[in-house]
Amino acid sequence: MAVIKQAVQVNPNDLYVLQVAGVMNVHCGDPDTALHYFDRALRLGLPDSSIRFALTGTAHVHILRGDHALALGFASRSLALNDCFDPTYWMLIAAHAHLGQLDKARDWLRALRQIAPDARLSRIIASQPSLLAERFAPIVDGLRLAGFPE
Repeated sequence: MAVIKQAVQVNPNDLYVLQVAGVMNVHCGDPDTALHYFDRALRLGLPDSSIRFALTGTAHVHILRGDHALALGFASRSLALNDCFDPTYWMLIAAHAHLGQLDKARDWLRALRQIAPDARLSRIIASQPSLLAERFAPIVDGLRLAGFPE
Protein backbone atom coordinates (compact mmCIF):
# COMPACT_ATOMS: atom_id res chain seq x y z
CA MET A 1 0.00 0.00 0.00
CA ALA A 2 2.90 2.37 0.67
CA VAL A 3 4.18 1.84 -2.87
CA ILE A 4 0.72 2.52 -4.32
CA LYS A 5 0.36 5.68 -2.23
CA GLN A 6 3.75 6.89 -3.44
CA ALA A 7 2.83 6.06 -7.06
CA VAL A 8 -0.28 8.23 -6.74
CA GLN A 9 1.76 11.09 -5.30
CA VAL A 10 4.24 10.90 -8.17
CA ASN A 11 1.59 10.26 -10.87
CA PRO A 12 -1.64 11.91 -9.65
CA ASN A 13 -3.17 11.99 -13.13
CA ASP A 14 -2.17 8.54 -14.33
CA LEU A 15 -5.31 6.55 -15.09
CA TYR A 16 -3.67 3.17 -14.50
CA VAL A 17 -2.10 4.21 -11.17
CA LEU A 18 -5.40 5.63 -9.91
CA GLN A 19 -7.29 2.48 -10.82
CA VAL A 20 -4.70 0.21 -9.17
CA ALA A 21 -4.82 2.41 -6.06
CA GLY A 22 -8.59 2.07 -6.04
CA VAL A 23 -8.53 -1.70 -6.43
CA MET A 24 -5.90 -2.06 -3.70
CA ASN A 25 -7.99 0.05 -1.34
CA VAL A 26 -11.08 -2.05 -2.04
CA HIS A 27 -9.21 -5.16 -0.99
CA CYS A 28 -6.70 -3.95 1.58
CA GLY A 29 -7.41 -0.36 2.54
CA ASP A 30 -10.30 2.04 2.89
CA PRO A 31 -13.39 1.78 0.64
CA ASP A 32 -13.91 5.56 0.78
CA THR A 33 -10.36 6.07 -0.45
CA ALA A 34 -11.01 3.51 -3.19
CA LEU A 35 -14.04 5.50 -4.33
CA HIS A 36 -11.96 8.68 -4.32
CA TYR A 37 -9.39 7.11 -6.65
CA PHE A 38 -12.03 5.54 -8.88
CA ASP A 39 -13.93 8.81 -9.14
CA ARG A 40 -10.75 10.65 -10.09
CA ALA A 41 -9.97 8.01 -12.72
CA LEU A 42 -13.50 8.27 -14.11
CA ARG A 43 -13.18 12.04 -14.38
CA LEU A 44 -9.81 11.77 -16.12
CA GLY A 45 -10.37 8.71 -18.25
CA LEU A 46 -11.74 8.51 -21.71
CA PRO A 47 -14.75 6.25 -22.11
CA ASP A 48 -12.72 3.30 -23.32
CA SER A 49 -12.31 -0.24 -22.09
CA SER A 50 -9.44 0.61 -19.74
CA ILE A 51 -11.78 2.47 -17.39
CA ARG A 52 -13.54 -0.83 -16.64
CA PHE A 53 -11.40 -1.25 -13.52
CA ALA A 54 -12.73 1.96 -11.97
CA LEU A 55 -16.33 1.20 -12.93
CA THR A 56 -16.24 -2.40 -11.72
CA GLY A 57 -14.34 -1.40 -8.58
CA THR A 58 -16.95 1.24 -7.81
CA ALA A 59 -19.65 -1.41 -8.25
CA HIS A 60 -17.75 -3.62 -5.81
CA VAL A 61 -17.67 -0.89 -3.15
CA HIS A 62 -21.41 -0.28 -3.55
CA ILE A 63 -22.10 -4.00 -3.12
CA LEU A 64 -20.00 -3.89 0.07
CA ARG A 65 -22.19 -1.05 1.28
CA GLY A 66 -25.40 -2.85 0.36
CA ASP A 67 -26.37 -0.43 -2.40
CA HIS A 68 -26.92 -3.09 -5.03
CA ALA A 69 -28.98 -0.95 -7.39
CA LEU A 70 -26.22 1.65 -7.59
CA ALA A 71 -23.69 -1.14 -8.12
CA LEU A 72 -25.70 -2.36 -11.11
CA GLY A 73 -25.42 1.04 -12.76
CA PHE A 74 -21.63 1.09 -12.54
CA ALA A 75 -21.29 -2.55 -13.59
CA SER A 76 -23.57 -1.93 -16.57
CA ARG A 77 -21.41 1.00 -17.66
CA SER A 78 -18.33 -1.20 -17.40
CA LEU A 79 -19.99 -3.94 -19.45
CA ALA A 80 -20.88 -1.42 -22.17
CA LEU A 81 -17.19 -0.56 -22.52
CA ASN A 82 -15.83 -4.10 -22.31
CA ASP A 83 -18.03 -7.18 -22.38
CA CYS A 84 -15.13 -9.59 -21.80
CA PHE A 85 -14.09 -8.52 -18.29
CA ASP A 86 -15.11 -11.32 -15.91
CA PRO A 87 -15.23 -9.21 -12.70
CA THR A 88 -17.93 -7.03 -14.24
CA TYR A 89 -20.11 -10.11 -14.58
CA TRP A 90 -19.39 -11.03 -10.97
CA MET A 91 -20.77 -7.66 -9.89
CA LEU A 92 -23.85 -7.98 -12.11
CA ILE A 93 -24.56 -11.50 -10.85
CA ALA A 94 -23.99 -10.64 -7.18
CA ALA A 95 -25.96 -7.39 -7.22
CA HIS A 96 -28.97 -8.97 -8.91
CA ALA A 97 -28.83 -11.94 -6.53
CA HIS A 98 -28.74 -9.65 -3.48
CA LEU A 99 -31.71 -7.75 -4.87
CA GLY A 100 -33.62 -11.04 -5.08
CA GLN A 101 -33.56 -10.94 -8.88
CA LEU A 102 -32.27 -14.47 -9.26
CA ASP A 103 -33.51 -14.90 -12.83
CA LYS A 104 -31.46 -11.88 -13.92
CA ALA A 105 -28.48 -13.06 -11.87
CA ARG A 106 -28.64 -16.43 -13.59
CA ASP A 107 -28.94 -14.75 -17.00
CA TRP A 108 -25.67 -12.93 -16.28
CA LEU A 109 -24.13 -16.16 -15.02
CA ARG A 110 -25.00 -17.82 -18.35
CA ALA A 111 -23.51 -14.85 -20.21
CA LEU A 112 -20.30 -15.14 -18.19
CA ARG A 113 -20.15 -18.88 -18.91
CA GLN A 114 -20.21 -18.03 -22.62
CA ILE A 115 -16.95 -16.11 -22.35
CA ALA A 116 -15.42 -18.07 -19.44
CA PRO A 117 -16.82 -21.61 -19.54
CA ASP A 118 -14.32 -22.87 -16.95
CA ALA A 119 -15.12 -20.19 -14.36
CA ARG A 120 -15.38 -21.63 -10.87
CA LEU A 121 -16.00 -19.91 -7.56
CA SER A 122 -12.92 -21.53 -6.03
CA ARG A 123 -10.71 -20.00 -8.74
CA ILE A 124 -12.28 -16.58 -8.33
CA ILE A 125 -11.76 -16.64 -4.56
CA ALA A 126 -8.15 -17.80 -4.96
CA SER A 127 -7.44 -14.98 -7.42
CA GLN A 128 -8.55 -12.14 -5.17
CA PRO A 129 -5.92 -10.16 -3.26
CA SER A 130 -8.18 -9.29 -0.33
CA LEU A 131 -6.35 -8.82 2.93
CA LEU A 132 -9.77 -8.68 4.56
CA ALA A 133 -12.01 -11.62 3.60
CA GLU A 134 -15.14 -9.58 4.32
CA ARG A 135 -14.27 -7.29 1.40
CA PHE A 136 -15.04 -10.03 -1.10
CA ALA A 137 -17.61 -12.01 0.91
CA PRO A 138 -20.70 -10.16 -0.41
CA ILE A 139 -19.61 -10.91 -3.97
CA VAL A 140 -19.06 -14.59 -3.15
CA ASP A 141 -22.40 -14.76 -1.34
CA GLY A 142 -24.20 -13.27 -4.35
CA LEU A 143 -22.45 -15.61 -6.77
CA ARG A 144 -23.46 -18.59 -4.61
CA LEU A 145 -27.05 -17.38 -4.46
CA ALA A 146 -27.12 -17.36 -8.25
CA GLY A 147 -25.79 -20.93 -8.40
CA PHE A 148 -22.25 -20.17 -9.51
CA PRO A 149 -20.33 -23.45 -9.85
CA GLU A 150 -18.03 -24.13 -6.93
